[in-house]
Amino acid sequence: MTQLLTTTTDITFDEYEQHRVGVGLSTLKSLMDPNDYQMLAALGSQPLADWESDSRVPPPRVEQPPDDEALDAFAAYELDLWERPVTTWDLVDINPILAGDTEEEPPVILKRSDGVALLYAGKVHDIHGEPESCKGWLACLAVKDCLESTDRDVMYVDFEDTPKGVVSRLMNLGIDTDVLANRFHYVGPTEPLYDDPPGVVASALKLRSTRKSLERTFMKFAGVLGLVVLDGMTQAIANQSGNSNSNDDIAVFFRDIPRWIIKENPKAAVLIVDHVTKDAQNTRFAIGGQMKLGAIDGASYFAKVKTPFGRGGRDALVEILVSKDRPGCVREFALYSGNILERIADFHLHSYTDSRVIQLELTEPDRSIGRSLKAIYDLKVKLYEAIEAQPGMNTREVREAGKGHDKALITLALDQMETEGNITVTGKNPKRHLAVTPPVATVADLL
Repeated sequence: MTQLLTTTTDITFDEYEQHRVGVGLSTLKSLMDPNDYQMLAALGSQPLADWESDSRVPPPRVEQPPDDEALDAFAAYELDLWERPVTTWDLVDINPILAGDTEEEPPVILKRSDGVALLYAGKVHDIHGEPESCKGWLACLAVKDCLESTDRDVMYVDFEDTPKGVVSRLMNLGIDTDVLANRFHYVGPTEPLYDDPPGVVASALKLRSTRKSLERTFMKFAGVLGLVVLDGMTQAIANQSGNSNSNDDIAVFFRDIPRWIIKENPKAAVLIVDHVTKDAQNTRFAIGGQMKLGAIDGASYFAKVKTPFGRGGRDALVEILVSKDRPGCVREFALYSGNILERIADFHLHSYTDSRVIQLELTEPDRSIGRSLKAIYDLKVKLYEAIEAQPGMNTREVREAGKGHDKALITLALDQMETEGNITVTGKNPKRHLAVTPPVATVADLL
């Protein structure tokens, strides 16, 4: 209404009456030329004195001259505001997406023999499993694939092992030493990440800011990294005096390290190597808080040992199951199971009796292996039920309970049952078998 009060031709007195609660006489006077105001007042039937005494009319508005100091302060604030660096709280340009950039980039690193890859560029992944489930070897295979199939470098951040342990494995895989010297970079942090104390001249006190070390390390290879391995997440969180069971501590870890790495190296895939809980039925999650899985924006994998690895000619088979695939490009190639855990690859390890060379291969899941695993599982259930019904069965009686199956298969089933805690075996001659907990079927056992 106030914007209309400029001339007598802009407003009638009746219009003013309709809005007098919001715009009183004093306000009218302040907005109009005095002559125009008198003319407008003369048009109404209400005496001017009544206007002046109306309690609803607000007091006159007094315009204060601008304060130079306040104006200068506001101008300085605005200048500082727009010169500040862009943060994640600034607007994101979605025009490239609207223009058609909506497709998820497929995985590019850690390829199976048929070319299907498991690790996405610019995303965080994990591989978790029990001790000796060859998680470290799988990480080394990812390193080998990145160095040999791309022109990008690899950073290995190791919270648990030593440079010798990791580099010797890579040499066993046959990676050229010149390639390792020039494109493989190793960090073994044992200290927590922290900044210089505020207000302190770091150079004067020669303080050791580990966060500056982290930034300096990755700045050397900004834009050239294709893979970053973080080996030992539980130890990494412990280094920060954090708790792996605390989702808050896990969230801080992901913010400060994996996501910071992706921010600085958007073309790099991050692979976290982690452990699992002692609960044999809870294999989808790494040990600790649920945020470990929730924070994964790439894919999460579980390593399940079928045949343990050893040097000197002892081969191994590890099943790789996908437990989360946020972009969805990996599950397309997994064996459908109707379960959240799906077999995506078979990891084969081969050693030699006369050489330190190790051969690794990631293949498409073998359905025939799945059927044989189901046969072993069915046999384990049969043997367990017999042992449970007759505690203390000796080996001959157990073999009799498995009649109809190959003797070697019965031996393998019993070994797995003892290892997995389904039964306990006491005595030597004869051995006595006692039931403890029933065998638990996994996705692979049901294929």
